[in-house]
Amino acid sequence: MPPPSLAILPDFPEEGWPSMDLVAEMLLKHLAGSDLVRATRLCPQYRKLFAVLGRRGRNVDRLRNRMRVYPKFAAKHANDFDCFHLCDHSYSQVVHALPADRTGVFCHDLDTFRCLLEPDKEPRPTWFKQMARTILTGLQKARVVFYLTQPVRDQIERHNLIDPAKLVRCPVAPAAEFTPDEPNQSAIGNRQSAIPPSPFLLHVGSCIPRKRIDVLLRTFATARAAHPTLRLLQIGGEFTPEQRALIDQFKINDAITQVRGVTRDHIAAAYRRAALVLQPSNAEGFGLPVVEALACGAPVLASDIPVLREVGGDAALHAPVGDPDAWAEIVTAILRGDLQPPDRHTRLAQAAKFSWAEHARVIAAAYHGIHVARTTSP
Repeated sequence: MPPPSLAILPDFPEEGWPSMDLVAEMLLKHLAGSDLVRATRLCPQYRKLFAVLGRRGRNVDRLRNRMRVYPKFAAKHANDFDCFHLCDHSYSQVVHALPADRTGVFCHDLDTFRCLLEPDKEPRPTWFKQMARTILTGLQKARVVFYLTQPVRDQIERHNLIDPAKLVRCPVAPAAEFTPDEPNQSAIGNRQSAIPPSPFLLHVGSCIPRKRIDVLLRTFATARAAHPTLRLLQIGGEFTPEQRALIDQFKINDAITQVRGVTRDHIAAAYRRAALVLQPSNAEGFGLPVVEALACGAPVLASDIPVLREVGGDAALHAPVGDPDAWAEIVTAILRGDLQPPDRHTRLAQAAKFSWAEHARVIAAAYHGIHVARTTSP
C-alpha cells in the first residue's frame, strides 16, 4: 500500500505568527521523504480587500480570509488528499469544509476559546462568541487532535472538550538555528546592531496580556536600579499604550530595544549573548522561547506554571506568576553572582529532549494509522 497523501494546512503567512509558521515549516521539512505519508502544503492566497482602511480594515480581511476564503478553498480540495492536517487550532473552522473523519488539528492552547470557557474573565460580543463556537465545533469534529504538553491536555479534559481517545501528545522543538555555537557573523545579517551590548535581559514573543509584559518591565526597572548598565531587549512584540506608559513611568525608554521581523539566526545570537532570558507569562501552551534559549545555552527564568515547569525541567529557574518583586530579587541575585542558574550542560540536555523529527514522526504515524484503518475496514 503506498503511503497516504497528507495535506498540510498552515496559517496564512500574512498573519505574521512566527511560531505557527515555524510549526508548518518544520513539519513539512521533516516529512519530506517519509515512508508513512506524502505531505503537501495546501494554503489559499490571502486576499486584501479592506487593508487600505487601516487597522480595522486589516482585521476585517483577517476574519474574511479565515472564516470564508480558507474553508471555501479547502472544500474544493476535499477529495484530492487522503488526510488533512491543520497546523493551528484557531483555523479549526476549516474542518467543517473537509472530511472530518480523516482530518486532524494541532491544538496549541485554549486561548481561542477563552470567551466560551471563561466568559466572566474574557467577555466578548455575541458575534465573536459565535465565531469561537464555530471554530471549537470544528476542532471537536476532527478525527485526531494533537497537543503540546500535559497541562494543555488537562485543560481539554477538565472542560470536557475532546474525546480523550482522539488526543495525541506531540511537543514542538527549537529550530536548527538555535544552538550554543556562534555562526559566521554574516548569518546574523545587518540587524546585528539591534542586539544591545552586554549585560542585557531578553524576552522573545508577543506583548499580548498573558505574556505579562508589565512584570517584565517592572522587573527590569528594579534590576536596572541596582545595575545601571543593564539593558532589555524585546524581540517579536509591539508595546501597547499601557506598556509604554509603564516604560515612561520608570524612565527606562533609553535602556530598551524592541525589534520585530528578524531572522531566527538573529534571535539565536541574542539568546547566546543574553545575561538572562525572561518568560513571565501567566499562561502558555508550550513556551517555545524557553526551549530555544536552553538550546542556545542561555540561562532562563520562567513563570512557575505547570507548562513551563514541564518544558524547562530542571534546566530553568522559576519565579511566582505576576510578582515583579520576586522576579527582580532573583534577577539581581543572578547578576550579582549570588545565585547560579542550572549549568550549561543541564540546559543543553533539556533542550535536546525535543525534536522536530519526532514531532513529524508522531503526526505521520497518526495519519498513516487513520488511512490504514479506513482502507482495510470491511
